Amino acid sequence: MRFRFQTMLSVILAVAPPAFAAATDPARQGWLNAADFGASGSTFETEAATAAGSRQITVADPGDFRIGQGATLAGGHVRHNTPKLWSGGPAYANSKPLNKSVEVRGYDGSRGRRLVYLLDIAPSDKPAFRWTDDLGRSWHEAGEITHDWQSLGNGVEVKLNQRDWNKGYVVSFVVSDQLATTIEKIDGRVVTLRDPPNLTTDKAMLRHCDDRALCAAVEAAVKQKRNLWIPAGRYRLDRRVLVRDAGGITIEGENAATTLLDISEGEGPCLVLAGGKEVTIRNLSMVGFMGFDCRDQAGRIPTRGAEAIWGFFLNLCNGVTIGGTERVLIENCHASRMSGECFVSACPGRGITPPSSPLVPTLRAGTHSPQRSALHEPAQSVGNNGFPRGAWEPGGTDGDSSADEDYSLVWKVNPRGGHTVSTTYLRCSVTDSARNAFNDVTCGPENTNVLQCRIVDVGGCTWEGASRFVRFVGNYVRNAGTVAIGNLGFANRDASFDTLGSGQHIVADNTFEGGVCYGGCAVRACAGATQVIVKNNNFVNYNSSGVEMLSQTGDQHFPSSNTTIAGNIFDMTCAGNKSTPRTAIKITTSDTIVADNQIYVRGRRDPAVAGIRVHEPAQNVIVHDNLIRNCGEGFAAGRLASAVAEVVDETTFIRSANWRHIGLPLIRDDSHGYRAWNIVWLKNDMPDGVSVIESFNRSTRRFKLRESRDMKPGDVFEVYPPAGANWNIHDNIIIECLKSAVLDCYGGPTTVFSNNQITRGETPGAARGVYISGRWKLIGNRFHGFDEPDAAAMALFPDRFGNASANLYRNNIFERCGRVVCESRPGLWQAAVAEGNLFIDCKAIPPREEHALSPADK
Repeated sequence: MRFRFQTMLSVILAVAPPAFAAATDPARQGWLNAADFGASGSTFETEAATAAGSRQITVADPGDFRIGQGATLAGGHVRHNTPKLWSGGPAYANSKPLNKSVEVRGYDGSRGRRLVYLLDIAPSDKPAFRWTDDLGRSWHEAGEITHDWQSLGNGVEVKLNQRDWNKGYVVSFVVSDQLATTIEKIDGRVVTLRDPPNLTTDKAMLRHCDDRALCAAVEAAVKQKRNLWIPAGRYRLDRRVLVRDAGGITIEGENAATTLLDISEGEGPCLVLAGGKEVTIRNLSMVGFMGFDCRDQAGRIPTRGAEAIWGFFLNLCNGVTIGGTERVLIENCHASRMSGECFVSACPGRGITPPSSPLVPTLRAGTHSPQRSALHEPAQSVGNNGFPRGAWEPGGTDGDSSADEDYSLVWKVNPRGGHTVSTTYLRCSVTDSARNAFNDVTCGPENTNVLQCRIVDVGGCTWEGASRFVRFVGNYVRNAGTVAIGNLGFANRDASFDTLGSGQHIVADNTFEGGVCYGGCAVRACAGATQVIVKNNNFVNYNSSGVEMLSQTGDQHFPSSNTTIAGNIFDMTCAGNKSTPRTAIKITTSDTIVADNQIYVRGRRDPAVAGIRVHEPAQNVIVHDNLIRNCGEGFAAGRLASAVAEVVDETTFIRSANWRHIGLPLIRDDSHGYRAWNIVWLKNDMPDGVSVIESFNRSTRRFKLRESRDMKPGDVFEVYPPAGANWNIHDNIIIECLKSAVLDCYGGPTTVFSNNQITRGETPGAARGVYISGRWKLIGNRFHGFDEPDAAAMALFPDRFGNASANLYRNNIFERCGRVVCESRPGLWQAAVAEGNLFIDCKAIPPREEHALSPADK
């Protein structure tokens, strides 16, 4: 018996793990254990005394620290990243070489572990700067640049050396009081570090830091083709954990509730997936340092010296960055307090545009993707060629020795670059975060699935995607930003775009509650997205706009089109104290179907709510079988304006890119090219002449008129097609709205409003059913209950030019209406064709005579 015991003991000792190893989960035999590589997951910390230049520190309690483990020393060391410099130029492509023109020193640690500074230098013959240490919430004037050391508070000083500061610049840098290092020796209370701190203090704090251990564990798992198990614990990170070129790996936490990657005192992503075949991440939570209450600091910061400065780019943390891994599954992972996109992906697409192509402007490291849509959401922080910063990119280097602590690496666009063909986020969540929840930066990733996820209190987009074949299905969203679809500027589309398109999305079976805090609506497609389906979603107590399909374009975008919005239920009731103006469905895209939706307000009618709005110059639009109830406005048709940016000659102009005047989409060269379309020039919002378009050149953005016109920059205009827009608004029920339908557009022979049920119900003050201005055909509609004093089922107005429209009113049924028709001036009913209409229990049946409007209509 004694022999057997000694034998067993010998076997146990022979296979004993290293001193800081943990027991392997029996259910995961064959997996590597992160603890075997020194990952502690420990929250233990202890006070420490340091001497500048000495690697030996004295701690109050060595606790569970072990030799070889990573650690951070907070309060005993000052470090600065290399400052970054921006100036004027194209937005997101305005990074400038530093050339040793900025020096930084000092920091007393009084403002926490990390502090971001921004210096704003306006163009001036006597350059001066202001500075902020809270990402733009407050600014301090520092006076003229002296080329000597100037104080910025908190013990920090900056020296701006000689250069062309008069042109205007923005400088940013980060100061920190942390030293990321490794424990080399423990002798009682004396701990020897790999790196010496540079301050003398007795108030430093030594903490565990597990990023290097986790990186080593991941690297071993990839090499050995084994999976990685992370025991429960809080794993503090100073920088990202890199998963590079994995042939197939699963990284799994013990459970998401107690297995946490904590980058709250670090920088960059928690996890970076770089290239490789297949990666699965499960059961992890991740936490950063910027919550929902910091969303203003993570957003765009107005500056005088440069454009497109985003706070999250200056102070980045996020959950997972994917760079070209072929297949990715992220399941039951949860991120919070992230400054940037919590889950983000980018890679080359099927058609890779060489960097020398004019379609891809050259970007320097540390810039943003250029040419973002004015209608869309902020760009994510990117490195070369538009790849998100904080990621390893195929063809790059590790960057562990980066002198400026910039954790992004170079993405080389080449035919062998990684291409993500499938990404699935399953049962994940993003909460209490400053910017976006989920993001595909370029059109490269394909088949991204966001499934059964929870997004709450997110200060940026719920989803932002320029990619292909996306499914956003079964999710719950509250107090977050827009599901933003498209954003396909030159820098985030590739050579396959002309034939394959991009932005194809299915947004289905989701619940949106309460409203958005950013972006203006729950779901938006714009800037090049095509084949977009929004179906079977629930909107609960929604105090923001619902769905917008927009064709308006900036200079570098194509319009969105081919969209369907069907089967959604919009409860637009305001459950709070203040109702905001909002629209359930807004359409400016061509080739669009809106069908089978319910839109309503519970309780008291809300005049701030509009049901469905469609705007010219959209073409080929069908709106049918929708139920709209108790809104301020049921259905409305309108117009979008544009403006002249540049006059080339007496017949040629370039359209403005100002977001207020981009109603005329810049369509593709293989389209109708606006040939024979009409331009209505406006002055003080009234027609001031009409021109006809001869042609449009997409590459030069030039519109050419058939005849000359005296034009100038800023001239405003509207457009409409010669044969009508092909609108069919039919078989809808619109009841108990203050204005059931407002048909105010140019219209034409193919603009039809038919077989709709328009009912006043018990709505007080609904004096008119349908307002008509422009050319329409009203066929087979049923009007009921407009019987209040001075009420009328239809109110007629002249068209945009002040003329009576040759409209058609056929086979409509009017029942229990005080008056059937009223006119803003005599002769409007007389000019129309009216036949086969039926009048039941109506007090005033319209003969061919004048009907005066009440004062409220004039």
